[in-house]
Amino acid sequence: MLTDGFVVKDSSDEKYYVIKNNGLIVDQSKQDYKTITDQIRKIPFTVQDPTSSLVTLLKSPFKDRLETYYFPYPDFCIEEKSEGKRVIRVEQDEFESCRAYFRYDTDIHIYNSVIRACNEAGMFLKDKKLLIKYRYKQLQEKKEMNSDIKDTSDVDKIAKQYLDSTDKFLTDDYPNDFNIRFMMSCKKEDLQHVRKFQKLNHFPYSYYLGRKDQLYRNYQVQEDLFPGDYNYMPKTYIFPKDAEKFRAAKDNALEQSQKKKYWIFKPTASSCGRGIKVISPSAKIPLDNKGFLISEYLADPHLIKGLKYDLRLYVVVTSYDPLIVYIYNDGLVRFCTKKYKLSPKTIDDKYMHLSNYSLQKKSEDYKKNDDASEDSSKWNFTMWEDAIRDQGHDVKIALLKIEDLVIKTLITCQDIIANAYDSMTGVTGICYELYGFDIMFDSAMNPWLLEVNTNPSLSSNSTLDKMLKTKLVCDMLTLVGVKPISFPELRMKEQYEGNPPLKRNEYEGCTTHEERNQKRAELMNSINFANLKGNEVDVILNFEEEFKRMGNFRRVFPNKNNFRDYTKYFFKHSFCNLLLWKYLKTTKFDLAKYKIKKYDYHI
Repeated sequence: MLTDGFVVKDSSDEKYYVIKNNGLIVDQSKQDYKTITDQIRKIPFTVQDPTSSLVTLLKSPFKDRLETYYFPYPDFCIEEKSEGKRVIRVEQDEFESCRAYFRYDTDIHIYNSVIRACNEAGMFLKDKKLLIKYRYKQLQEKKEMNSDIKDTSDVDKIAKQYLDSTDKFLTDDYPNDFNIRFMMSCKKEDLQHVRKFQKLNHFPYSYYLGRKDQLYRNYQVQEDLFPGDYNYMPKTYIFPKDAEKFRAAKDNALEQSQKKKYWIFKPTASSCGRGIKVISPSAKIPLDNKGFLISEYLADPHLIKGLKYDLRLYVVVTSYDPLIVYIYNDGLVRFCTKKYKLSPKTIDDKYMHLSNYSLQKKSEDYKKNDDASEDSSKWNFTMWEDAIRDQGHDVKIALLKIEDLVIKTLITCQDIIANAYDSMTGVTGICYELYGFDIMFDSAMNPWLLEVNTNPSLSSNSTLDKMLKTKLVCDMLTLVGVKPISFPELRMKEQYEGNPPLKRNEYEGCTTHEERNQKRAELMNSINFANLKGNEVDVILNFEEEFKRMGNFRRVFPNKNNFRDYTKYFFKHSFCNLLLWKYLKTTKFDLAKYKIKKYDYHI
């Protein structure tokens, strides 16, 4: 079966065709070939890389619990992960019955960092032969068009070897046999037939974070309830609903002669800096149109060497019920390439005001970071921490402020996403999600949330990117706990074990903070650890196992020191949240005395 989005050339009539998701083949012969190829995903060279001859697993700290896949750093990362005694390696031949697969949907970019991480762990790429075939086709067609490409003789040789191969593990007889699936977004149909050991890289309804308008709407609800606490997003107008409010704000700025009052215009569902611009009170904008928002411009950003910058923070949520949040200890600092100066004459200079990498890389002053140079236009967090420390700022306080912002933001949509997940599947622990939080500090070192990316780029255009993002992916996939499974045995035995669904939203009808606080305390006191069911004990065991798999992540919520500070922001509480919070309060909970559930498909 041909894969959606691939370009095919028919040699008989010299026409080009595009495969669509409904199976139709659309004639694209009248379009420019370069335009077509720009619209489809590029297939990276790493699809041809061999899978490791060893499968790498991590034992659970608890007896009789299933092992999970361990994703070691590739050699080029230089740094080795601290493995400990729980890491085991098994020859592929000995592990054949539980051979592991990762699958890419056709509408998502294929990242080298993901393929390298999965190859190192001993996992096989689904559709590998098909992907190599079309990569080979693309190379051949570029040659025919005399494109400016490097010599591909070695690539051609490897591709031909794969195309001639009869290796059964390169075929796709069972497309739904996968351990991990990478997709653009998670829909109801994706969850309806999911198996209990499979992992999907998105939660349903994650656009409540990823769309700029939805993100601000959710934030605004909490801002109205807790105005002193939710104070980290600029005042924003969503159009056309807020057109009159924005007109009034513009008119007021003009009346007050606030010539230095500026806003930033953003399309609601775009990325990579497309359509963003700084505007003044005199700007003429069709305010009755839809599909965009306007936010107050952060006029006094914190500067390093006179340059404006933002932070790309990597956040992983492994569960929304209970809410469990991790932040990666490293990230990217993206600089503008012109020194900051705000005035009517400079507001159109995107290289001074817009820190998006996709824009800045086009500047003639952009400097790639291949040697950890402080003169480069992109840093890692260590370099940023050293710089603000040299300026006299407290790094620990800055990081705590970031954590606070992240936790509060995720709480705004926790109930929405958890309810959506529960309505679509009864299988727990399937989804996880990597978010890219874009944050900017003002001159007083207060963080401001710009946006949240639900598909943050994992591509590498410098040594810094390549090492950071590859390690990020390895640590993330180790963290989420991908389990080995025997698919042949599962297909014969296909079963979805029926634990009753865990209780959610325990205090509907409580309208005030005081009522919710009182009900929460009553429910937590009613939880008796001696009477926990198997799936309820699993919530605690999974929580502890993740902690032992964190790598370079840190768990920011919940933990013993902070969960009490955030309970008031949850409009509703699930049993799982209350269970974990009570567990964190308890010092005498003995996991060893509970009967640990044994799984059917472990090695």
